[in-house]
Amino acid sequence: MHASLKQLLTHAGPALAAPCIDEPPEELRRLPCGHELIELLEFRNGFLAFDDAFCLRPLRSATPPRGIAEWNNPDLWRRMYDIDMTDWVFFASDLFSIQFALSPAGIFTFDPESTEVVPIAKSLAGWAEWLLSDPDLNTGRSFAWKWARERGPLQPGQRLMPKQLFMLGGGFQVENLDAVDEASHLRVLGPIANALAKIPDGTSVRFTVGGESP
Repeated sequence: MHASLKQLLTHAGPALAAPCIDEPPEELRRLPCGHELIELLEFRNGFLAFDDAFCLRPLRSATPPRGIAEWNNPDLWRRMYDIDMTDWVFFASDLFSIQFALSPAGIFTFDPESTEVVPIAKSLAGWAEWLLSDPDLNTGRSFAWKWARERGPLQPGQRLMPKQLFMLGGGFQVENLDAVDEASHLRVLGPIANALAKIPDGTSVRFTVGGESP
């Protein structure tokens, strides 16, 4: 195992699931970085790290935090987005549900608000080096510590969702955030992201829930 992955494990909590006796998902095994991730998960099958801001999913788990196999089921949340996610395998997330994914081109982040994709590394070892270079920025560690101190620890499967979206001016303050189930979070964000993608920059936006706008 590469040194950067061993270093990441020094920040990790206990395994989130028992060792998986089933074959890893086929879509994971066929990706270039998949073998590195499988090796890491065979050593520790999912974990939380950096004050629980970061979640690496286990291979399989039907209970939160869901496993890679369950998390990538299109019916859970992926189908809510009008973008092609073919050959993407989401395997981890930060405090604010920024997703980490494997693809044939390497590892990238996916912002569920804006659908922005940012390439990170060509290997899992390179991704771990990036993650470790600034855990506060890359996972939300410092804010996770603050949230736990003021509101208590997150429950399994929870991430922080802004009441006013970050991309619409919402701030990174405790008052603008709620602890929510991550899958529910992304099912809500998907249609919003689809709508925002069709609106020109600078357009005023108003969302209403359960009724018509006044």
